[in-house]
Amino acid sequence: MKSLFMRLGVVWIMLTSLLPSVFSQGVLVIEISDTLNTPLSGYYVRIKDANGAIKSYTTDSEGRVRDDNFPVGNYTYSFSYGDYNTGSFTVKSGEPTWIDIDFRRVAVNFKDENGKPSSGNFVTLYKREADGSRTLVAQKTSESNGTALFVVPEGNYTYVAADGEHDIVVADKNINTNVSVSSKLVTYKTSFRFVKDGKTIKLYARDVNVLQNQNGYFRDFGIVLAHGDTQSNGYVEYDITDGKISCPVGEYKYSVSTRDYGYLEGTFYITQKSSESNNIVDIIIPEEEEPEEEIITPDEKEPTYNLKIHVVDCETGDPIPNIAGRYSIPGTGNSKFATTNAMGLATFKVNAGTYNVSIPSETKTGIVVNKDTTIEFCSTLTPEEPDTSSQKIFFQFFFKEEEVFPQTINKIDIKKIESGSYLSYVTLTPTEDSVSGIKKFKDPVVTIAGRYYYSFQLDEYKITSFSGNFVPNPDKPIDTVKVVFEEKLTVDVYIIHQDSTPANGSYSVTYIDKYKNNRRTDDSGHIELVLPSGEYSFIVLDQTSQFNLKNDTTLYFFLPDPEHTRNVYFKFLHDGEIVYPNVTTLSFFRKEASQQYAYLSSTLYENFEDIGRAYVFDKPIELPVDTFTANYYIDDYEFDGQMYHQFILNASPNDTTVYIVVPVKRTVEIQIKDAKGANVQGVFAKIFKYNEEGTLDPYLDYDGNSHSKLMSDATGIVRDHLVPGRYQIQILDIVRDFEVTDYDLRFTILSNVEMYNVKFTVLYSDDHAPVPNLKLDVKKGNEFYNSAITDGEGIIKFQSEAGNYSYILYYGDGISNSYKITKDEEFVIYVDRPVLVDTIALIGGEYCLKAGESTKFTAIISPSNATQKNIEWSIDNNVIAKISSDGTLTANTIGLTGVVNLTAKAKDDSGVSATVSINISEEVCVKSYTLAFGDGSTEMWLDDYVFDLVVTPSIIKHEYYGYQTSQDGIHWVTAADFTQEPRVTVNADRYMHNGTHYFRAIAADDAYDLLQILDGHVEPTPENMTNIIILHNYEDGHVITDKMEIPTVFTPHEVNGANDDFMPGYPVVIYNRFGDVICKSDNGWDGTYKGETADAGVYIYVLTMKDGTEKKGTIQLYRK
Repeated sequence: MKSLFMRLGVVWIMLTSLLPSVFSQGVLVIEISDTLNTPLSGYYVRIKDANGAIKSYTTDSEGRVRDDNFPVGNYTYSFSYGDYNTGSFTVKSGEPTWIDIDFRRVAVNFKDENGKPSSGNFVTLYKREADGSRTLVAQKTSESNGTALFVVPEGNYTYVAADGEHDIVVADKNINTNVSVSSKLVTYKTSFRFVKDGKTIKLYARDVNVLQNQNGYFRDFGIVLAHGDTQSNGYVEYDITDGKISCPVGEYKYSVSTRDYGYLEGTFYITQKSSESNNIVDIIIPEEEEPEEEIITPDEKEPTYNLKIHVVDCETGDPIPNIAGRYSIPGTGNSKFATTNAMGLATFKVNAGTYNVSIPSETKTGIVVNKDTTIEFCSTLTPEEPDTSSQKIFFQFFFKEEEVFPQTINKIDIKKIESGSYLSYVTLTPTEDSVSGIKKFKDPVVTIAGRYYYSFQLDEYKITSFSGNFVPNPDKPIDTVKVVFEEKLTVDVYIIHQDSTPANGSYSVTYIDKYKNNRRTDDSGHIELVLPSGEYSFIVLDQTSQFNLKNDTTLYFFLPDPEHTRNVYFKFLHDGEIVYPNVTTLSFFRKEASQQYAYLSSTLYENFEDIGRAYVFDKPIELPVDTFTANYYIDDYEFDGQMYHQFILNASPNDTTVYIVVPVKRTVEIQIKDAKGANVQGVFAKIFKYNEEGTLDPYLDYDGNSHSKLMSDATGIVRDHLVPGRYQIQILDIVRDFEVTDYDLRFTILSNVEMYNVKFTVLYSDDHAPVPNLKLDVKKGNEFYNSAITDGEGIIKFQSEAGNYSYILYYGDGISNSYKITKDEEFVIYVDRPVLVDTIALIGGEYCLKAGESTKFTAIISPSNATQKNIEWSIDNNVIAKISSDGTLTANTIGLTGVVNLTAKAKDDSGVSATVSINISEEVCVKSYTLAFGDGSTEMWLDDYVFDLVVTPSIIKHEYYGYQTSQDGIHWVTAADFTQEPRVTVNADRYMHNGTHYFRAIAADDAYDLLQILDGHVEPTPENMTNIIILHNYEDGHVITDKMEIPTVFTPHEVNGANDDFMPGYPVVIYNRFGDVICKSDNGWDGTYKGETADAGVYIYVLTMKDGTEKKGTIQLYRK
């Protein structure tokens, strides 16, 4: 029906167009309908002519625009509907123009191998023009229903998707087409090849940069590095890239800079039909490019010739110096200048070719050079015979309104400014006056129309350099550039002590005129400034001086008094050793001040102390007592950026050294593989860092490096160097969290495989409240996979491919389990309410270390059933020692001594911590005494019913010893009565159960002092307390053999605490020689019979041992 109306309309338009009044114009009708053939009414239609003039219409209820008096000409139209809504048309005189635009839907449906809709797949639609070219319509990605929908007018189109290119014709009905894709996408290793005239060629080029279309925006994706043995000005000669880049299916752009063909760029597609291992993208060299015409610098591989320009006076034949000769390559705009010398010659090195050659007054074109060639010019430029094509420019100099003749200007360099470039033009030199001997610039520079820049050096009028611009006036064949030297005054700035002696260091000097200017003094605190007269404000050492500069001036700024300043040296530490990183300058800022205070520069030694090239801060800077921040740029130890170090200076008459610790970075290697296990190479990764609040910092420049473009190498590995902390890597479709600790880290992640959503929720078992801030580590097989922290809702979300996994939740002793992923999964972990840490005791470590020595402390947590037993270790002085995450303290080898306070803090919400002090000494640390078990060990498993504790005196020998035991390292009780013996035997009965027991010994010079400590009235000190040793017991049921030695004689005739009883603590039956029972006891035999000491002699015993065995033998009772 619509076509019938259209035919009738055309007839009517033809009839009306026959009217004479419109023969110089035409009739225009545009009719637009949507995909349901419904007229699009109320739409603005914009029409432009060849000059860009716009005329707007609004479609009526029939979706039409009509103009019966439309001017003839060529036009374009546009409106806002659908994905392709522009076109062109021509209106002819007296003829009707009807444009019928019917929109249709083109739906591209993506399905995986299981027939399910597949989202996130790219498809690009082009309109095929009549001449065979393509016009981009749009690129889209399939939505959750698997469909990418386009709305376009009827016509011929091509779409590009994962399965390649497809031509379609959009006519009078909507189109649905299907694309099959794999849910396990792979990457395609792609290299690049240079092609010209259908053949592979070698050329000089740089790296190939690749961008990926991501949701309609092209973003950095990766680089394929240039390679080759031959280089030229940073370009490498090659024909095909040796490296490859791993690309998933999608649309990409490449760009590469070449020496001879300029900047080349293009678009390519990766489809499922691409080669997985050897996909090649051709970079086509445009045919119209003529590289030899772009080379203004001769190609050294080709023969070169001398092209000379010879300029003489047309009347006298004398050579004319200082004339700018120029040659150019026709059609390129590239040119080069040279100045004629005293012989009137300007010489160029060129390859064979055709050139244009000129001087300011004349140009000769089409000069063919295939051998050494000289082009002759003559010029007569006099005031009487001006040449309007060029100007003669002289230079004059003025100081204090008088003409002067500077004697220290050896030359004036003049450059011509063209298209923003400064081209060397002419160099003027002075001539010496034969009478006065004064050097003057008598010769002019001959110029053509344009803008010029001049510069020169001098050492007069307190000026060292000068530059300016000039534009020749075409109305003045002879003109003058007047150079006016502004009067300069000297301002001497001195930083001095209160007693007027020079300062020791380089300090910041800021002066403000119209602008803010920053300078710094020399190492003696002095700087000389040369400035024009005027109002100034000087800021030095936080002091301000304002004045009107009219004469040479000296300014003094005073350091604080000596009691409030210190000479400060600086050294760098890395991993416990003094190092000399590539740091050239330290800049100092006082607390809360934006103004720089001082500087300190290092000295570069080519071979410092036999360690080689080193930057050494071997001079001090004098700073006031305050809090400072030192800023420095470091390019060493895996750092390449700005770093900061804050330090505090306290009052002291002594010099001090500030140690700046360069953190140890760990090597992180993340191998990227695609769905088929192939290495993904040449692709950019980004690594973000979590801040102290646990949120992801959006900045990629941190810890002295940029982490924004980390490219995977040929083995698919992304390498970075990171300080301990939590991080997130983002590469391709991968987002993965991980943690860096005290060790290097390496793990593998798969790209472009089907990923499933995994959700962990951690809740309290009693009320199902969420548990935040818990760490969950996930492994796939035996390899690290992901590390994350529960959020405020107790939730962790991430994605993983199908496979077998295990997790550990760091709560209590750790909650672990395994699981399998074949689909989206949710897991809920219930935990009991936490038992908070009550106390922490530190045991096992030494309290005195020599440089380089290490000691390990163990944190004993009470109560033993505390939920979170994780400890955070820290020290208050990382200059003289370092601490690891397992409680190992190591004294640094830098020659400094002092005390380090080591703190172990519980990671739960208790806030409980324990601190011990460790002395770092230059000499070997020898404890006054040490404690060990009888076999010399400091840790053992209980395997007997008795054990010995032995104190080994050293340096100091005390008279009394007390032995204590504890199970929490905090609460100590007596293990054996105090004695004067350094060795005691302990009955093991009380240590058979209840886990681990700790022992220590206390020594004192007299019994009273010892009892004060043992009774808890006085705390022991490291000087009178031994180390702590550890006794473990086996689980119940373990058989222990009683190894107690049975004596053969005892002496009950006197009670002196030595051998008074026979086997006390053991069940025993004693018989006399007649077989009579004279003793039956559970606590040995005290040698008595019926209340009296038994007769001397031999007796028979039956003894029950601790392990239940029965032993028989004889015992001799001895009496005086």
